Amino acid sequence: MADVTGTFYENDTDIGYGTELMVGQGDSPETFASVKGVVSIKLGKLTNEKIRRTHLRSPNRAHEYTTGLADYDAIQVRVNWDPNHGSQSAAGLTDGFTGVGMLGLNISQATTNFKAVIPINGSPFEWPFAGKVISFDPPEINNDGLLEATFEIQPVSDYRGDLP
Repeated sequence: MADVTGTFYENDTDIGYGTELMVGQGDSPETFASVKGVVSIKLGKLTNEKIRRTHLRSPNRAHEYTTGLADYDAIQVRVNWDPNHGSQSAAGLTDGFTGVGMLGLNISQATTNFKAVIPINGSPFEWPFAGKVISFDPPEINNDGLLEATFEIQPVSDYRGDLP
């Protein structure tokens, strides 16, 4: 980690424009294909269980704590809904998308490798995780906006260890 204490520096963070959600195609070596029409990705919150370990002689009349197992909130992906595109469909296998689409992954409950590829200061930053698509929220159909659907992906294991 670079120490920036007492220095002035430019902010390298950018907007999320150009980010892709990529789905592993299950082959070996594994290749990834992008989900079409991604509007936003909310990466899941990483937390550790808070466990009280206070006893009758705890110092300073204060509770003592330790941490337990890690937990990962579901990752929310909002898309401009295109049920005919392989990356969002139940069947996949169209538009160069060889794996099952997001709806198909929700139906099958298969564990799949994913990664969010985020441009940071002109370089791609990859956030890899294995997960299951646990929900599909279809769009409200009206005349007031685009058809947007939401998928939720639940990480199934520790994905913090893969982050740089």
